[in-house]
Amino acid sequence: MKDQFTLGETDDQIRLRTAWEHAMRRLGPEVPPAWYERFLLVLKPISLNGSEVAVMAPGRFVFDWVQKRFADQIAQYLSDELGHPVILQLGCEAREKQDVPGAMGAVR
Repeated sequence: MKDQFTLGETDDQIRLRTAWEHAMRRLGPEVPPAWYERFLLVLKPISLNGSEVAVMAPGRFVFDWVQKRFADQIAQYLSDELGHPVILQLGCEAREKQDVPGAMGAVR
């Protein structure tokens, strides 16, 4: 995670990024390292709008996995860090299917 703020970041973006980094540090020791790297470090905090925090997962599998196992805990840690209750809005980035080299279509 970046330790420097960038020019043009709003106060809410800075607050969100700082709260996100702290929440992830708190969550890290509670999760197996492989899970932490594969499913949590890939999440991207997108916006803080009042009590809503939007976070994006890089794909449907990660989205489902995090939603099922850690969404409530992430929301609680973010609430602690921001000083007020938050609603976690977890989203999923749409990714185009990529052709696999050597893959075949339908078999007849």
